[in-house]
Amino acid sequence: MISKSVLKYNINHEGEQWHVVYTYTRHEKRVAEELLNKGYEVYLPLVNRIRRYERKIKRYEVPLINNYVFVKILKEHYINILNTLGVIKFLKNSGKISVIPQFEIDYLKLITGEIQNVEAQLLNNENLAGKEVMITEGPLFGLKGRVLEKSNNNTLIVTLENVGYALKFEVDTRIIKFTDKLKL
Repeated sequence: MISKSVLKYNINHEGEQWHVVYTYTRHEKRVAEELLNKGYEVYLPLVNRIRRYERKIKRYEVPLINNYVFVKILKEHYINILNTLGVIKFLKNSGKISVIPQFEIDYLKLITGEIQNVEAQLLNNENLAGKEVMITEGPLFGLKGRVLEKSNNNTLIVTLENVGYALKFEVDTRIIKFTDKLKL
């Protein structure tokens, strides 16, 4: 059974790169498990959710980004990945299979492990209006993003451009530095 942020480290092969496979709806955990069984390094960021019923409270984990599973592979493994039950396709950008930089995977790991109430939303430029900032201390030191003003709270938007999503979470304004010269 898959639990909290599935991640398996294999022997690192030269030339392996992170990619996103797009899965059928609600097949992310199953696909991650299949890929792990095939021996691939897989990352599925999961977040905790709580559902309150009349007589009980149920806690469960859901993928941070629906239909996405991250897999680190060599180019020659594309066909084997596509033949995995539940996989639809690789995420593409301009007709080419997207390569996800290691730092974006590291940001996802940091965010899902250290911050509560993270939510993923599809990236669009309207959500990124505001000042550029960098976190200056703590476990997310060096993370860059943009600030949204929302009900008197600063909400930092961390842009994962290669994934096509932005992660939104609240951050203490005392540990961010405003600058317009940062490159995201």
